[in-house]
Amino acid sequence: MINAANYVAEGLSSAALEDPSNKNGPIPCIADGDTGYGNSMNAKRTVKGYARAGMGGIMIEDQIAPKRCGHVAGKSVIPFEDAVMRVKAACDARDEYEEQFGK
Repeated sequence: MINAANYVAEGLSSAALEDPSNKNGPIPCIADGDTGYGNSMNAKRTVKGYARAGMGGIMIEDQIAPKRCGHVAGKSVIPFEDAVMRVKAACDARDEYEEQFGK
């Protein structure tokens, strides 16, 4: 998924550069980070990967694998404490990325 995000970010950046009326820089894009691909440490790695790929934001779900479609019965979510740890890890990744590379 990160490779696909690289292609998308590169395309959006190129499109923004080709538009002479664009004074705002690259076009922001939000990525689908699925569940963060595991625990909080994996969520942190996922956020850093998408940030390096050039994404402007990322969504991380709280469903337990295997995930189910939103309108299908039988969905379960991770415990609240685990969700908080994922959000904190994602915020740490964001802050560390900004310290290293800027906003």
